[in-house]
Amino acid sequence: MIKSIFIITCSLAAIVLTGCGNNNESSDTNNTIATTDSLVFTMDSIYRKGSGGTANEAEASIIYPNIATKGPLADSIQQYLRWAFRGANTARAGLDSFMREYESYANDMKLIGSEPHGWYYHAKANVYNAYKGLFTLSLSLEEYSGGAHGNYVTQIYLFDNKGKNLTWNDVIVPDGEKRLSPILQTYIAQHLELPPNTKVSDMGLLIIGETIPLSQYFRLSPAGLAVVYNPYEIAAYAVGSINFTIPYSQLKGILKPEYL
Repeated sequence: MIKSIFIITCSLAAIVLTGCGNNNESSDTNNTIATTDSLVFTMDSIYRKGSGGTANEAEASIIYPNIATKGPLADSIQQYLRWAFRGANTARAGLDSFMREYESYANDMKLIGSEPHGWYYHAKANVYNAYKGLFTLSLSLEEYSGGAHGNYVTQIYLFDNKGKNLTWNDVIVPDGEKRLSPILQTYIAQHLELPPNTKVSDMGLLIIGETIPLSQYFRLSPAGLAVVYNPYEIAAYAVGSINFTIPYSQLKGILKPEYL
């Protein structure tokens, strides 16, 4: 098991992940001391595996920042980490709930003489600080509990240093959405390997009309505005996630001046 301590300030960004073993349950925790005007945390992991008494198994893991810093920013990040914890307050509680659900499902299937299929849940959370003193919490979530395929989603939350979760309205000017839509259209066409002037209605998207909506998740990075459209958000599952970065040079008059 690898254990790493992080101190993120407005001028420092660090990205390292821990590993998980192959035991039925493994975890790694550590306590650190916060410093002023910084975010201090360790990257911890927890792994669970269980069979429910069947040949198929349930497997679950969460890799996440265990935050030692106190204050509004840490509180906000901890609140949004609950998405990775399946709504629970801790990673362990989230995986306990998942394993209980699988065991209940496996027992129900055995009662009707059917073999249950395997389930999985994997979450990876990271905290970044790479632009204008803003902090980003990124969550990569994968889950399968039946059906034709599993589901995966990337959730991104942008915070100022006081812990406020910044939305599109916080970072773009009042008419920014209207100006940004055609730029999004160009980048989506490029991602789909279509001509740049392709009409929205000809892209095969799950959109009515000719206007590309703002994505649910975005972040500001040193390279520009990073945009993520998850499966089913604007396109079919088979298309996968659509993500790209728009340079700041194309965002003048769209982003508020303090973010350029």
